[in-house]
Amino acid sequence: MRRKHVFKWGTVMLLSAMFCLSGCGGQKEDIVDYDSSTGKTVEQMIDEKLNGTGQSGNETVLEESEENIVELPEETQDVQSIDDKAKAILKEMTLEEKVYQMFIITPEDLTGYKSVNASTDITKGKLKEYPVGGLIYFAHNLINREQTTDMLKNTMKSAMELQGMPIFLCVDEEGGRVARVANNKSFGVENVGQMADNADKEKAYNSGAYIGEYLNELGFNVDLAPVADVITNEKNKVIGARSFGSDANLVTECAVAYSDGLHSKNVLSTFKHFPGHGATEGDTHEGYAYTNKSYSELKEA
Repeated sequence: MRRKHVFKWGTVMLLSAMFCLSGCGGQKEDIVDYDSSTGKTVEQMIDEKLNGTGQSGNETVLEESEENIVELPEETQDVQSIDDKAKAILKEMTLEEKVYQMFIITPEDLTGYKSVNASTDITKGKLKEYPVGGLIYFAHNLINREQTTDMLKNTMKSAMELQGMPIFLCVDEEGGRVARVANNKSFGVENVGQMADNADKEKAYNSGAYIGEYLNELGFNVDLAPVADVITNEKNKVIGARSFGSDANLVTECAVAYSDGLHSKNVLSTFKHFPGHGATEGDTHEGYAYTNKSYSELKEA
């Protein structure tokens, strides 16, 4: 099973969205049967059949008879179906619509309102005008469980009606001081604490699974977590205890476990920050961050 991760500063592609949100993964199993009459493996002929590239006339094409049909694994069939749907939607989209799909923005940026805590016909109209790939919600957007669930449900409904595909509904819910939901007592959920206090593979997985469960119940499908920065600068204040620590191997192990926990509850993960915030001092929320490390030192980090 392949993991599918969404990167906060990367490109949001339609196929990845449909693939991930379906909960599917994997790849076609190897088929090594060989047909001497065509000089091809059965797998090659299946691919030609699926892609419509098989030739008639002098070349033998795989016929759908009981003798030579090869059943693809169920998982492969699901992936093929999703792939076909994605290609069909992409074919009908304009270049402008494809560009919009690459962006995740706030509901305020979408609607032009100062603060948004509901999804109405105004939101739907703006999604029709600006079919972005996703929306990110912050603490001021989230009042309580009922309001949040209703807002996200209506947003997803509008996206499906307008675009025929899911929209990314995102939130920063790391645990500790960055927890838009858990730090609001109205939601009645526990804060799992800073990742520095969860720097253990099992604890990290449980944290991800716990967060994933309540985010899924609310209607979120993307968590902008875990923090995968390795703290190598003792003066770092932006990340600090948000990181699993200064040991690269431990951070990697815990970040992956946290991600797996989220995925177990059908919530996508986002490894951040790229290209890395653990070696810096500055705060990118207020300006820019930099490091004086050489290229060689960066390669060794």
